[in-house]
Amino acid sequence: SMGAEDHIVNDLPAQQKLRSLSGNLASSEGAWPSQARPILDITPLRAPRTDWSLRILVGPDGEFSGPPLPDGDYCVKASASGWQSAIGKIQLSSSAAKTAMLKISLELGV
Repeated sequence: SMGAEDHIVNDLPAQQKLRSLSGNLASSEGAWPSQARPILDITPLRAPRTDWSLRILVGPDGEFSGPPLPDGDYCVKASASGWQSAIGKIQLSSSAAKTAMLKISLELGV
């Protein structure tokens, strides 16, 4: 059997340009059950400070909103217990459309 670290990780669509860390992390099954505990992990892709990461807890309805971060490129990993993870890149930019939201959907199954 596969270890916890071997589960499927899906790639998100091409890098998305966003003004802020807000959006929706959806489950292919509808609302998130409490045991799924969906989270987003955000890490910067470039110096000067690549030694930190930010974890955002996602609500049962999938909505999330993170604190303001400096413009730049970030890696985003979405995961939930019992679901396949997804990983990709986003660019935070003050020139991005105000309406641009990060939308991710995770498939059931590890």
